[in-house]
Amino acid sequence: MPSDQRQPDRLPSYDESISRLLFAICLIIPVTLILAVIFYRDSFHLLGNAFSELGEIRTHSGNPNPVARLIFSAGFIASGAAMLVVSWRFARTQGLRNRFLKSALALFATAGFFIGITPNDLSHFWHSVGMGTVVGSIFFLGLIFLLEIKPTISTFVFWWNLSVLSASVLLYATLWFLDSDLKQMAQKACVIGLLLVMERAGTLAPEGFEWRTALGTLRKNN
Repeated sequence: MPSDQRQPDRLPSYDESISRLLFAICLIIPVTLILAVIFYRDSFHLLGNAFSELGEIRTHSGNPNPVARLIFSAGFIASGAAMLVVSWRFARTQGLRNRFLKSALALFATAGFFIGITPNDLSHFWHSVGMGTVVGSIFFLGLIFLLEIKPTISTFVFWWNLSVLSASVLLYATLWFLDSDLKQMAQKACVIGLLLVMERAGTLAPEGFEWRTALGTLRKNN
């Protein structure tokens, strides 16, 4: 929705370009992960193996893993670059709510994506730092977005999205710290939860990017 058509009592949470970038990240991450699984030089079980293994130098059986690692890294670089632009736009665009906090969180997410490229089998510490930073930053961004658009959506939609966001992240964090055998299953739920809520937060607000319109435009062009 153009800025001059926004309702005066609804301050924008973000502009359309930011919403588009968030939506792009929601596509980049699953697409590159799926491609990395396809080109992974070993068997990969979604509920048994960590996504981090896709970016390792060698597979868990010792096979070289150049293609999957390249795809995995490319997805993280693209997502980090998109988050860097999000941070920059929040910092420079006047009138956006909590823009400096969002800019800082997006910048942390950028750093996390780039640090997370470090192969887990080369440095588990730095890879874990990167991944933890990404998850934490996107969690708080999603939380802020949901709280901002709460007046514009139904109570059910708000609490449903908040529950998905909180449960997926907190469950994974708990099982990861406990080193539970279920942590890899929880990791997949965490990724899905973060992406769903970020996509929802980017499209539910009156000022948000409407992905159905974009898909309709693509169909017409084809």
